[in-house]
Amino acid sequence: LQTEYDDLSTRLTVRSKESHALLLQAVLDESQEREMAERFFEAHLRDCSDIASSDANVTGRGVRIVRAMAGSVHQFGNTSSGVKANGDVRTIHLVNRETVRCLSRAAGVFVDPLRFRANILFDELPPWEEFQWVGHRVAIGAEVELQVIKRTVRCAGTCTDPATAENNL
Repeated sequence: LQTEYDDLSTRLTVRSKESHALLLQAVLDESQEREMAERFFEAHLRDCSDIASSDANVTGRGVRIVRAMAGSVHQFGNTSSGVKANGDVRTIHLVNRETVRCLSRAAGVFVDPLRFRANILFDELPPWEEFQWVGHRVAIGAEVELQVIKRTVRCAGTCTDPATAENNL
């Protein structure tokens, strides 16, 4: 699935990732449309599940779409750094592939950069260079500028190889 959400109108659009066909469009502030979206995701999860289970998280039963109350600050991330720094909940995680390569060499194992769940992976900078960006603004292309607030604190999950489930760091 390919999703798009417009925060101002609360419109959720879902398209097929392969064909880009429109599968769902719902204004989540309207109860009937939110319920329609919940039924859509229940059916999608049920159709995608290869596991015969009564677990609601696996079968798609009981899907509910929730959101923060109007006027409250919320984010789906593991950090409140942006909120603490400037009230902004949009947290972007940057990872330098050369830093990951350096870590791989030091650890003596291949470390896939995907295990760090970055929003943006970049190359062609010296390892650890991104640590010097804290407190500075970074341009991503010609139209996007990011404020680097702090280094990302990672959970122990990054020590596990996502391909093998081996804890190798």
